[in-house]
Amino acid sequence: LGKSTGVYDASAATLVLTVCRGTTPSAAKIVVASSLYTIRFGITNPSVAQVSPGISISASGTAPFVTGDVTKPGTEIGGVEGGADPLKIVEPELTTRSIEQSTIMIDAVNTITASIAANVGMKLPEDPEVGTYVSMCCLSNAIISGDAVKLSVRGDGAKPELCKDAAGTGGADWGAWDAATFGVTMYLCPETDRTNQIYANVEFVVSFNVTN
Repeated sequence: LGKSTGVYDASAATLVLTVCRGTTPSAAKIVVASSLYTIRFGITNPSVAQVSPGISISASGTAPFVTGDVTKPGTEIGGVEGGADPLKIVEPELTTRSIEQSTIMIDAVNTITASIAANVGMKLPEDPEVGTYVSMCCLSNAIISGDAVKLSVRGDGAKPELCKDAAGTGGADWGAWDAATFGVTMYLCPETDRTNQIYANVEFVVSFNVTN
C-alpha cells in the first residue's frame, strides 16, 4: 500500500493506519507528541437507519496506548439533532402526510388541504435545474384549468416558498398540475442566498382549489 492509505477490516469494522517508514533512519516518519492530526476518509453509509455506534481509537508503537472512546460533536445535519455524529443514519421520510377536502358535492369548487412534515431538512440543490420538490398524486377526476394551481402555504413555524418548477416560473405560491396523473408538484422556489427550505420536523400546510 502507498502513502495516505489505510487497511479496513470489514469483519471487525476497524480501520488501521500505519506510520510510513522513512527511506533512511533519519527520515523515519513519527507521530509527534501533543500534536493534533486530522484524518479524513470516505465511506458509504448503510441502507438502514441507525444511531451513531460506539467508536473507539487505539494506538501501538513505541509505547502501549489505552483504547478510548472518541468524542462526537453532537451537532445537527439536515436539521437532525446529532446528525454530525459518525454513522448516525436517518432514512428520509415524510412523517406528516395528511390530506382532506372541503366539500363532497359534484361540480363544486373543492379546497384540498395537505399537512406535510419531513424528518430531515430539504434544501435547494447545488444544480438549480434539478430542483427540490414535494408531489401529490392521483386526485382522480379533479379539474384544474391549465398546468398550474394557486397555492396557499401556512404554518406555525418556518414555511417554505413553493413554485411550479425549479426555475421559479410565475413566482411563489404556485404548483404544477399534471392532468394526466391528477398530480400536483411543488418545487422550492430558487433564491440567490439558498435559504428557502423545508425544515426538519416543522409541519406546514398547503391548500389549493380544484373543481369536482
